[in-house]
Amino acid sequence: MNISSSRVDFECGTALDAAHLNNLFVTEVDDSDKNTPNISSGFKPIPEKYYNAESISFDDFEITSENQFADKFSSIGINIRSLANTKNFAKLQAFIDSLCFSPTVIAINETYLRDNEAGPHCDLKGYVFISNCRKSHKGGGVGLYVKDFIDFKVIDDLTIMDDKIFESLFIEVNCADTPVIYGTIYRSPNGDCDANYIFLDYLKKCVSKIRKTKKGCIIQGDLNYNLINVDDSHMNSFSEVMFDNSFYPHVNLPTRITGTSATCIDHIWSNIFSKDVVSGIISETIADHMITFQCSDFSLSKNDQTRESNTFSKIDYGKLEVALCNIETNDTTKLELKVDLIEK
Repeated sequence: MNISSSRVDFECGTALDAAHLNNLFVTEVDDSDKNTPNISSGFKPIPEKYYNAESISFDDFEITSENQFADKFSSIGINIRSLANTKNFAKLQAFIDSLCFSPTVIAINETYLRDNEAGPHCDLKGYVFISNCRKSHKGGGVGLYVKDFIDFKVIDDLTIMDDKIFESLFIEVNCADTPVIYGTIYRSPNGDCDANYIFLDYLKKCVSKIRKTKKGCIIQGDLNYNLINVDDSHMNSFSEVMFDNSFYPHVNLPTRITGTSATCIDHIWSNIFSKDVVSGIISETIADHMITFQCSDFSLSKNDQTRESNTFSKIDYGKLEVALCNIETNDTTKLELKVDLIEK
C-alpha cells in the first residue's frame, strides 16, 4: 500500500476537515505488494477516505440506518494524552454525543492514570470503565469504556503492563452468536532496538494465544508503527508478526498530522473474515491524533440485568461502624435489624 500526498502543511492541533484530507491524501494499492490482503478471499477493502463524526455515510458501508450500527459490535480508538485532564474528558463526552452511532467499546490510550484513580472519567454515561495503568512511570496507560449492558470479562493473560514497552488491555465480549476478543495496545514511540524486540516478543505471544482460541479478535490502538513507511524495518517486523497470525489492517491513511509529517500510527487489526468489518478514520482530534472506528457484523447480546442495576443503597458509614461493633453473631434477628438501620 503506497500513499501519495501533497506537502503536509498542518500544524499539530489544527482542526482537520475530512473533505480537505480526502483531497490531500490519495491511496494507491500496489497489487504486487505481498502485504496487500487478498480481497478475493473475503477481506473487505480498506476505506480510502476520512469521515466527520456527525456525518459518517452509512451508504459507504451498505448500511441503511443507524439502528444497524446500534445492534452490532462497534468501537472507537483514541489517544487522549491524559484522561485525567478534565478538559480532555469533556471533549471526549462531546465527541461521543456528536457521533451518529454509540460505540460498544471506547479504547483509550495514554490515559495518564494511576490505579484506582477516581475522577469524572469514571462516570461516562452508559459505560463501565476499566483500565491498566503504568506502575512506575508517568503517562501512558490504557483503558476501555464498555457499554453497561454488555457481558464481558477481562482476559488476564493478554492484559500486560510493562511500562513504556507493552501496555495492553483485552476483554472477551459475549455477542449473540459467538464470543469476540477485543483489545487495545499502546506502544511508546521508542526507537530503541531492544525495546522494539521486547515489544515484538510480547506481541507474538499475545496474537499466538488469540490464534489458538479460534475466536474473532479486533485490536485497536496507538502502536507507533507508521504503516505507510515501508522502509522502516521495525514496522516491517511488526506487520510480519500480525500477518503471520492472520491479522490484517483496517486503516491505511495518516492518523497523526503535524507541520512536517503525516503518519499512520493508530491502527485497527482483525482476524475476522467470516463477517464484514467496516472501518475508517474520523478527522476530529481530542489530543493530536485522529480517531479510528470500526463496526463488525457481530450482533450484541444484552443482559437482562444491566450493570447499572447492580448497585447498592448508600451506606451511612458512621452507623455502619456502630452496628458492626454491636453485632451478636448468634442472633440473626438482631443482625437483620442492624443491616436495615445502616441502609438509607
